[in-house]
Amino acid sequence: MTDVGDKRQEVLPTGDSALTLCLGTDPSTSTPKDAQTTSASNQEKSTTPRPDIAAQSRPPADNANAEKDQVAVQMSDKRRWALLALFSFSLVVDQWAYFGFFLFVPQISSEFNIPTFQQSWIITSYLITFGATILLFGRTSDLYPPSRVFTYGFLVLALINLIISFLPELYSYFVFRALSGIAGASLIPSAFKLISGIFPKEKLGKALTIYSAAAPVGGGTGVIVAGVVDLIPYKSGQMASWRWFTRILAILISIPAIGSIWWLPKEIGYNEEQPTKESSREKFKRLDLGGSFLILAAVLLLILSLTMGGDHGFGTAYFIAPFIISLFLFPTFLWYESKLPEGYPLLPPRIFKITNVSVFLFLGLILFSWWPINSFPLANIYLTFREEKGIIVGARLIPQPLTSVVVSSLLSRWSWFTHHPRYAISAGMILAIGGYGLFTQSGDQVGKNYWKFIFPSSIFGSGGAILVYSATNVGVITAVPPSIAGIAGGLLQVSFQAGSALALGIQAGLLTVHPGSLGNFKNVQASWYFEMGWLGLGLIVFLVGYRNVKKLSEDVEVGH
Repeated sequence: MTDVGDKRQEVLPTGDSALTLCLGTDPSTSTPKDAQTTSASNQEKSTTPRPDIAAQSRPPADNANAEKDQVAVQMSDKRRWALLALFSFSLVVDQWAYFGFFLFVPQISSEFNIPTFQQSWIITSYLITFGATILLFGRTSDLYPPSRVFTYGFLVLALINLIISFLPELYSYFVFRALSGIAGASLIPSAFKLISGIFPKEKLGKALTIYSAAAPVGGGTGVIVAGVVDLIPYKSGQMASWRWFTRILAILISIPAIGSIWWLPKEIGYNEEQPTKESSREKFKRLDLGGSFLILAAVLLLILSLTMGGDHGFGTAYFIAPFIISLFLFPTFLWYESKLPEGYPLLPPRIFKITNVSVFLFLGLILFSWWPINSFPLANIYLTFREEKGIIVGARLIPQPLTSVVVSSLLSRWSWFTHHPRYAISAGMILAIGGYGLFTQSGDQVGKNYWKFIFPSSIFGSGGAILVYSATNVGVITAVPPSIAGIAGGLLQVSFQAGSALALGIQAGLLTVHPGSLGNFKNVQASWYFEMGWLGLGLIVFLVGYRNVKKLSEDVEVGH
């Protein structure tokens, strides 16, 4: 009999031992003899027998993992894409909870009497905890069933948004917005882990491209949905439009969140045999709470310093103190992780040794700021200084999400482009930089200046940014072995969020260079010139640091 298992496996080097990812086979070609090799334990778990093809070329100890890989292959394509739609929707609402509130800053500030220097916290109270805890959830998704992490996080996010909609005062709002950021952070690394387990290698790039596109699409449509809700005439009290926006979020989240309890395959992305091999206490140690606390404090203080620097000035203690402490905590975290035995670090040191991972992470630090750096000032200029309605503001910004949808659709059809990062990222970054070049010439951003500068730059600039974003996501996840896909996805999101906070903090400082804040276009123009240079730095580092995997020697570690 032909050794089918040998044809359906790919050996992935992990630095410790080879990980074998079984790509599966067509069940219709299996013989009764194949079916008889299915373990008794798995027959008890499922009424549908699965042929243990990989058992022909694996030792018995590996059969359980092989059968779990078969689940991903035997799943129908219809169910795979339906689950991908669920994961993508979760990322969309994550971005709604962030970008949607750009439109409600004036309204919330007025209702809660928030002084100008604290108004950025309406946005960043969500962003800070989101970026600070996402790495911990990446580790959790690698050690525990990612389906549970995803479901529980989704349910909690719905509940917290409902609570936020009824809060009567400022500080409870900030606290629960921060808690909603923690719940939102649980969704991304668990979704990455599940997608890596559900889709076979030949479809993984396309799936990751579609999922990655949900973030900028959510960012753009969040402003539009918020603009529609802003048509509610009440501006304060329990009927205020911002409160209804959070209630709508809670309703939209709760339905798929409850359904995910039954929809998500429990065995995907998780080795059920692991609990029998180590005690719960041992697994808890592998969660690495010490490292989690260090990286949580480091990221939290870094984002806090940048936010406070934008509010109070970068020469004040508000910025300097937390920034210096965070600079000490990052190397302390890396030193601490290097002292842990293998298998215990939150961030495996070898992840940075995998080819191109560090380059992609740095690019993530640069790229994601493309959308908020133009959306935040534009939305506030139109609302406050042009006195336009929220729905009009949403319509003005709609070219960006529409372009993201179109480009993402094209990339999902021709996903090979994202598998050639040097060309995709170079072209995308040039377009993204060119978009800001036009933004800086937009003057009053309305009338002819809108159609001459804002509209075209929103199209080709956003298209270039989503191209880079998709290629970066695919590049990181396909570069690492599946065993650390969760932590890699979480680390990339930390890079996105930290970079976004960094750019927003610098922009906040640049908006005060000349009198008038956002009312003086010179301030906005200066922040956009900064973004051009920021993106240019990312392009230079990528071109210098990226290495073509096909030309590497055999001793260089790669993932997929």
